[in-house]
Amino acid sequence: MPSLKYNHDIITESAIVAQFLVDSHPSHLVKSSSEPGGPIQRARINFFVDAFFSKVNPLFHKALWNANAEDNGSALQAFVDAVVKEIEPLLEDAGPFFGGSERLTLAEV
Repeated sequence: MPSLKYNHDIITESAIVAQFLVDSHPSHLVKSSSEPGGPIQRARINFFVDAFFSKVNPLFHKALWNANAEDNGSALQAFVDAVVKEIEPLLEDAGPFFGGSERLTLAEV
């Protein structure tokens, strides 16, 4: 489990650690909430990450750990279908990175 000790506090969970770091140490990864376009960029990134982890990632793990070959084929198809339905539309303007950014963003982190 990723963790970070900051002063006397321990921060755990990779997404929380990453968010804490970009909030504490501004960089090109995400605009601050007070910058023009910052709140919408943060909302879009949060929506993308939530869609991936709540709607797609569970299907990936189901396909990955399924021992039955026939069930695995349908699990893989469900995963691919979820990526096409839930993730691809959120990446329409990606290139080379999320939201058309020329540099790595918090979405990739």
